[in-house]
This record gives sequence, structure tokens and C-alpha cells, in this order.
Amino acid sequence: MFAYPASPSSEQLHDLQARLGVTFHDEALLLQALTHRSWVEEAARGGLALAHQSYGRLAFLGDAKLGEVVARTLFAAHPTALEGGLTRAAEVFKCEGWLIAKGKELGLGDLMRVGRGAEVNLQGHYKVIEHSMEAVLGALVADGQGDAVERIVAGWINNHTSLLHYMQSTDNCSNPVGAFNELYQRLKRISAPAPEAWSEGTPQDLSWHVRIDLTDIGLGVYLGAGRSKKRAKFEALSAAYPDAVAHGLL
Repeated sequence: MFAYPASPSSEQLHDLQARLGVTFHDEALLLQALTHRSWVEEAARGGLALAHQSYGRLAFLGDAKLGEVVARTLFAAHPTALEGGLTRAAEVFKCEGWLIAKGKELGLGDLMRVGRGAEVNLQGHYKVIEHSMEAVLGALVADGQGDAVERIVAGWINNHTSLLHYMQSTDNCSNPVGAFNELYQRLKRISAPAPEAWSEGTPQDLSWHVRIDLTDIGLGVYLGAGRSKKRAKFEALSAAYPDAVAHGLL
């Protein structure tokens, strides 16, 4: 990360474009895609903080373009796939864990511009990488290079060799809790992370909610709800299971 007022060098931006296989007409758009709001606020200290100059707007545009390209690419590439399989596959390429993984591959975390006061808090904060990855795609759209986004995203999909089998599978994991415990034992020799849990409602009408963070194995953060804490955890890990399959973890 680059704490204000430092920025990536022209050479670093050139290398990033080479990794993407693109050349920006307006390189300022790429720099904006790497700019956290804290950098903008610090730059505007004593003046008007122009939050729209950070990556937020571009992330909005990139997220919309990503959804469109993923849906169209999957639809064209798998003419016999049913709606359920297409939907599950699309979720893989739009999920937090996938975008974080791709952002890390591009080295976006090392190129982010952040405020000095926010630098420590944002280290290892993977949500920033997710938004920056969306913003880079949005920057390409704003730069008139929507075709580059299509090429990049199609590459993600076409290189996912286990995708067709995953799309055609309609089986659900009957024991996702056990599956993730076994996965963590295999990968890290530890149990799966304990979920953050909270309850809502009255004792007569109580519902439990859990949040499970699996970003340490390249997935995302998953939520689940149920009449018991055990059921809520089951639902959260059931939601995580297809992503783990798609990433080749299970």
C-alpha cells in the first residue's frame, strides 16, 4: 500500500497493465481504481473531500459489467446447462472470495493508495482488494475498453476446468460442517473457524444468525440463519460449499 501522498510509480502502473493485458487511454482511471476514500479525504484536508474520486463509483460500474459478462459468457459456453447450474456458476465468479483471489494475483493490495491514518487498519483488509478489483474492471469500461473486461472475465471462466462438472451437479453436501472441518485439517491442521453468532427475537420466537469468515482459504464471508445456532452454521457452510467445490478445495 502507498500511504498518502505516495502513489504507485509509472513503472508499477505499466506492469499492472501488462498483467491485465491492456493499455489505458486514460491512466488516471486506473489510478482512481487503486484509490481508497481515505487517500482522497487526506488529500482534501482543509478543503472539500471529493469522495467520488476514490474507487467507489468505478467499483459500482465494474460490478455491473462483471455480472453482465459472466451471465452472457456462461449462457453462450454451456448451451445445455439449466438455470440452477448457470446461477450457481455465476455466483462463483461474482463472489467476494473469487474477486479477492484475482485481485491478489494482480498485486492490487500492494498498489492501493490509502490515507496515512488508515494504512494500519487496512493492511490485510481483503474487502479493499475486492472493491479495487471491481473498480479496475469499471475503469476499463469507463476507458472505452469493455471488450477487455469481456476477455479478462472469459479467461477466468474458461480456465476453470472443473466448472462444467460443477454446473451439472445437483447434489448438495449433506454434512458441510464435517466437510469444512476435514478441509481445514488437511490444509492447515486446525479446525474450521468458529462462527460469530447472535440471536434476534423473543425467547418464544428466537432466530439465530452466524457469520463465518473463510477468507484465509481464498473463499468469502458467509451468513446463515436458523432456529438454532447449529442450523444457522449449517446454512452458512452450505452456502460456502459450492464456492469451495468451484475453487477445487472440496
